[in-house]
Parts: sequence; C-alpha cells; structure tokens
Amino acid sequence: MSFDVPTVFALNIFIGIISICCLTILLKDKYQCPGISYWLSSQWCMTIGIILIIARLWLPLSLSGLAGNTLISMSISLVMIGFSAYHNTLSLKSFRWLIFPVLIFIGIGFCLISRQSLTTREIISDSLFIPQIFLCSYICLHSREKEESSRQLWACILFVGGIILSLRLINNSFYPLHESFFKTNLVNLLGIFDETLYLLGSAICIPIISSQWLQQQLTHHANYDLVTEIYNRRAMMELGNQLLQQIDRSSSTKISLALLDIDYFKKINDQYGHLVGDIVLKQVATLIQTNALETDLISRYGGEEFIALLPYKTSKQAKIWAEQVKNQIEEQTMIIDGHHINITVSMGLVEFQNPNNSLIETIHKADIALYQAKDNGRNQVVVFSSDLPLQKTN
Repeated sequence: MSFDVPTVFALNIFIGIISICCLTILLKDKYQCPGISYWLSSQWCMTIGIILIIARLWLPLSLSGLAGNTLISMSISLVMIGFSAYHNTLSLKSFRWLIFPVLIFIGIGFCLISRQSLTTREIISDSLFIPQIFLCSYICLHSREKEESSRQLWACILFVGGIILSLRLINNSFYPLHESFFKTNLVNLLGIFDETLYLLGSAICIPIISSQWLQQQLTHHANYDLVTEIYNRRAMMELGNQLLQQIDRSSSTKISLALLDIDYFKKINDQYGHLVGDIVLKQVATLIQTNALETDLISRYGGEEFIALLPYKTSKQAKIWAEQVKNQIEEQTMIIDGHHINITVSMGLVEFQNPNNSLIETIHKADIALYQAKDNGRNQVVVFSSDLPLQKTN
C-alpha cells in the first residue's frame, strides 16, 4: 500500500466507520455515559466531512470543500457540546460552540466566491480550526476528576492535532506550494494526519471515558448515601480506617469521634411521612458538613445516626464542636411542605486514647455515650468515660 494522500484519506474513512459502529453499540447499553450521543454524532460529521472532501474529484467545491470542512468543524463543536452533557450542564448556552462551523462556512464560502487559491482557503480554515481544537482540548480537561485519565489522553491528542495544524498554517503562510489537494506533499499530509489523529483519538478515548464514567457511578453509589449525599457506613469504615493508619496516634495527634442521633425521628416519619423525614436527614447532614473541616469525615451511619470522625481534636475540642452543631440544629426551624419542624439531637463523643483501638471499638464506646445522653433526657452531648454503664438502655 503506497503512502499517499488518497490512501490515508481512505484509511481515515475506514477508521471513522469502525468508530461509528463501536459507539453505536455503546448507545445500546442500559447505562449510557452522558454526552456519548453527541460524540457519536461528532464521528459521523467527521467521517462524512472527509468523504465529501475526497468527493471534490466528482462534486463541485461548493458542495465538497465547503460542506466537508463545515462538517469537520461541526464534529469538533459536538465534542465540546458533549462535555456539557457529560457534566449535566447542557443548556442553550452550550450550543454557542456552533459558531465555529458557521465561521468556517462563511470563510470558505467567501474564498470560493472570490476564487481564492487552495492555499488561501487552507490558511483561512486553519486559522479557525486551530483555536477551536485548542479550546476543545481545554474543555476535555475542564472539571476533570483525577481518575479520568482518558479525558487527559484525549486532550493531549487534540493538543497535538492543534500543533500539527499550526505547522501547516505556518508552512502555507511562508512557503505556499499552490499544488493540487491530492498531491503528496508536507502540507497535505499534515492536514490528513491531523484528521487521522482526531479519529483514532476519539475512537480510543470515548469508550474508555464511558467505562470510567460507569466506574465512577458504581463507586459513588457504593460510597455515598442516596438520601443525604454524604458518605455511607461502608465508606466511613474504609476511609476511617485509612485515616487512622495515616495518622500516627502514638504521637501527640488527637482524634475524636462523634455519634449523632436525631431525637424522636420516628415521630417525624409517622406524623409527616418518610419524604419529609428524608429532607430532615438531608438538612441535618448539610448542617453537620457546614461545621466540618476539610480533614473531617462525615457519614450517615444508618437510620437517623451520623458519624463525624474529627482528626486533630481532643475530646474537649470535639465537645465544643458538638455543642455548636447541636445548638444550631435546635435553633433551626425547618420549613418543609408548609410544616414548621423543630428537632433536637443527642451525641456521644469519644477520643482515641489507645493507638491499638480499632474504629469499631471506638464507635461502640461512642454508642454507649450516645445512649447515656438519651437516658439523661436527650438534646445533649455526653463524652465517653469508663464510668458509663456498658449496657445500653432505651
């Protein structure tokens, strides 16, 4: 197989068709990555655009060159719009990126009407494609989670594509060749290799992004409580034990744990319904988080119970924090569906005294202190001590 412009064009079309088939299969999955429909449309636009550019041998430039380049620009814009859908921020504003294919259409259309040379058309189109590609590369990285390596890869591929087009623009500006579009030369090869890189990068990165998105969803559902959107019990046990291992408890570092329980929560569910009860749980979780430091771990432990793991706090410091949270909850009137609801909470506190104490053992001690707070009349904070009764009472 000879290494010439028509051959690489044919290879690009083959890559585009294979990519479209693979992404179409992904669209049939039960759990679809947001944005994938836009990225599939992007591959369609790129592939059809390349076909139209090749078809300039048989079609007029007004159809092949003009429509082909406009569709290629549309392809890049659809990638950017797809990321708005991916981040669940899709709105009318997201479609502002369609300005690029409009400008490409106007620019190339003007060149065709004024009978400009191929080199001039390439300079004008590249001057618009280059900022569009670099912007698309930036959007790939914007709001990226550290686990999303595929987005970083796609951004790098797009960035390299922008560099390639920049080299072609520089070459055309200073060393215009004025040769046929299908002539095998540096300028033409740079252009089609840029398309090859785009198609291959999309074909590789989009399925990986979809897979990593699904992994993130599974991780989120495994670690976060559905109602309150804070850590659940499983995540607290895992992250809490990791935190305890990271902090040298044999040193002067202190760690305290607070176990919080909403007083008479069952009455709220019975009187107002479980939907109102869920909103109460969410507002309590929000208030706890508002008072938490970045190093603190907050979770819903189960039912109406919450746990706060408080590094760098002694039991005295943790009690000040707990009293503040308790008072804020007591003073806040929750207005839910027209109901004015006031609640109180009880808390049990314990400080890690022995480096060998496990998280489970510490939670058990906090549980004993919590039930002592309830026995004392609720709406109070009790710090665990060895004098407390070991058996819980209701």
